[in-house]
Amino acid sequence: MVELEPSQKDGTALLALIRSIDATAERCAARCRGSRCDDAAHILSASADRAKLTVVISLLRLATDHRNGRRVAVRTVAGVLATTALVDVAKSHVGRMRPAVGAPLKFGVRPQTSSSFPSGHAVSAAMVAVSIAEDRKSWRVPLALFAASVGWSRVQVGLHHASDVAGGLAIGTVAGFALRRLVPLRGRRKP
Repeated sequence: MVELEPSQKDGTALLALIRSIDATAERCAARCRGSRCDDAAHILSASADRAKLTVVISLLRLATDHRNGRRVAVRTVAGVLATTALVDVAKSHVGRMRPAVGAPLKFGVRPQTSSSFPSGHAVSAAMVAVSIAEDRKSWRVPLALFAASVGWSRVQVGLHHASDVAGGLAIGTVAGFALRRLVPLRGRRKP
């Protein structure tokens, strides 16, 4: 496991900034706990668990695109499976503790025992958004908002720090672009 020491001269300021951002996000989330916003975050978080929303979004793309829908749907689901495996390996090496929020989990959100960093939900949501919206400009903003909302839901329910989500969104975005290069749409060449 990699333990980050605050005494590291080259990373002290960065770690302090990350802790400050995490603390600010947690205070914001705490103000919403018990509200309808909190309920919505729990529902979204539970819905994104076990790739349920990935399958729904992939099926929507399949149903609306006769040319590339199947290819995009299959690559997206396969990409989520692959990134999930990579995230599990990363979590086993990082070992970051989850937030000690103590708020009750609702609507089927399951407690987590793995490392907090990175957020697997955020990785998957960002990867799905980049993969699915490749040639669909009108889907880009809604899917980016979807990914950000899934990420925030993990902070809101108390299972991740904001920096876990930011890292997950970054990893998922890179994975999505890599997936697009590995499995290009019909009529497009690999660059």
